[in-house]
Amino acid sequence: MDPLDQPASAVQVRRLAAGGLLGPAEAERALALAGVLPSPRAWVRFGAVALLVAGTALCLAGLFFFFAYNWADLHRFAKFALLQAAVLMTASYALWRGLERLDAQVALFAACALVGALLAVFGQVYQMGADSYTLFLSWAALIAIPTFLARNAPLWMLLVALLNLSLFFAWEQRLGAPGELRDDALFALNALAVGVWAWARGRGNAWMRPSAYERALFALATCCGSAVLLDVIEGSDPSVGVVAWLAPLAALALAAVAVTYYLRRAPDLVALSLLALAAIVVLTAQAWRWIGSDDAFGVLALGVLVLAQVAVATLLLLRAARRMGVLR
Repeated sequence: MDPLDQPASAVQVRRLAAGGLLGPAEAERALALAGVLPSPRAWVRFGAVALLVAGTALCLAGLFFFFAYNWADLHRFAKFALLQAAVLMTASYALWRGLERLDAQVALFAACALVGALLAVFGQVYQMGADSYTLFLSWAALIAIPTFLARNAPLWMLLVALLNLSLFFAWEQRLGAPGELRDDALFALNALAVGVWAWARGRGNAWMRPSAYERALFALATCCGSAVLLDVIEGSDPSVGVVAWLAPLAALALAAVAVTYYLRRAPDLVALSLLALAAIVVLTAQAWRWIGSDDAFGVLALGVLVLAQVAVATLLLLRAARRMGVLR
């Protein structure tokens, strides 16, 4: 590709500045034109967004603490009325402003958060003895339609978190199956969420463009995949059967796919760093099973192994960063 046809980036500007082709003032202006340095207007927008999100979070926290402090003095109908009014007001404001506007999206997120508070108050008032997973599952079901319609990334994160909590507590309170299968199910759920998110973002959905959300999903899937591999290292439950080997193989295969995807298709150094950290944790756990740490030699050997793994991971990540153009 012709260098003149390449998109401007901070790395290219710094290379030109280091070669003496750009002076300090020209380099700063080039970085500003490339979108690397925020403009005053961008700082104003950032401050407005930060204040909006912080104000909404403080209002929600104030409402929760209000109920906690005045719980004994409020009639049950007053509790329901206050929360229902808050849900209706925030949802109505979001619909009135239009779901594509930022303040409307924040208001809709607040309404969905208040739905969970309303369900929690309902459970506390009537004491039906339901398991906690029913709260999270009902919450997820009630906000599913607004989440699908709103095109709101934080709402999707809330929905995925609720599904994870529902599955975790349902496994503990109802299913009673071995913990390895729970880890396998959580890994499958979060790996599916990452795959769907990456596929949908690749189809041009602008609201999915910020990488922080996909990284959060990927971090959760990586933790669950590490738990699957650690279960194998600790020893499989005989009652698990063939799933005890299929799940780890699937985790390793998806890890290889993720390395290829985040190295070539959608370069992301953060995702690769998460995979490197997970590999270090799993390999160190396996080495601990083999070597042991009951004596000084075992502790020293594990320490040397960790340092060696960190050094290798650092070299590989630096090589990937150069390939992505992040470093010279």
